[in-house]
Amino acid sequence: LKRKLRNLREESMRNPAPEILDKLRRFENAARDVISCRIQKIVQAALSESLPQEFLEVMTFEERALLNEISRLINEWRRHILEV
Repeated sequence: LKRKLRNLREESMRNPAPEILDKLRRFENAARDVISCRIQKIVQAALSESLPQEFLEVMTFEERALLNEISRLINEWRRHILEV
């Protein structure tokens, strides 16, 4: 995703033809949609008590790092709220 986006941006700099710019715009929109869907799944997973191994296996390194950080923040917040 990142590599394709970088390539399209470089291509649009070399050749700013309307069809190239439109292709870049459409790809950026599609990339945002994919990222939003992945973030929703990661947040739902962070809220989950347990995760299937298959879910973790298909995640990228960056997605697992985000999952770990969100999980840590949620757990920290829960502990803070539940402290007596």
